[in-house]
Amino acid sequence: MASRSSGWSTSSTKSLAPAPTRRRAANGNDYSRRMPKEHGSHMLNLLLRAFVIALGTIGHAMAQERILISSDWGKVDAELVDNEAARSLAQMLPLIIEMRDHLRQEKTGDLPSPLPAVERQLDFSTGTLGLWSSDHFVIYYRDGRVPQPGIILLGRVTGDVSIFDRAGPITVRIERIS
Repeated sequence: MASRSSGWSTSSTKSLAPAPTRRRAANGNDYSRRMPKEHGSHMLNLLLRAFVIALGTIGHAMAQERILISSDWGKVDAELVDNEAARSLAQMLPLIIEMRDHLRQEKTGDLPSPLPAVERQLDFSTGTLGLWSSDHFVIYYRDGRVPQPGIILLGRVTGDVSIFDRAGPITVRIERIS
């Protein structure tokens, strides 16, 4: 009985994998050879550099909108988060909002129109800018927690938010920082 060759090596000293075939381009170059180690690490270095450059470009494109909140009590800078509600708020600027103190933890005021609903959270920290209802802007000057349905995160004050830690109403102006 004649044995058929399957093209697979069955010797105990050889691999069961098919033997590699040599590929030659039309110009006669052999592309089945391995690249030298130096060339491979050079390619990896180039790829990593390209990735870092691309990441830097994306990071700049995704930079957060900066705003200024000013009142008779002082001024603070803030950064808006990247969500639909914060983008809509930025489109309304500049704004003047009459704010009142609530529970000695926050200043609250009504926006001229509602903002889109996005994901809500229950916890807030000092400096959080939030949205209670669709048009209820809040500056938190203490840490805390709100009941359901929670707040929509709009941003964070990067300055000294304690300027709002006073009883009584205040008028604030919110504008973009160029």
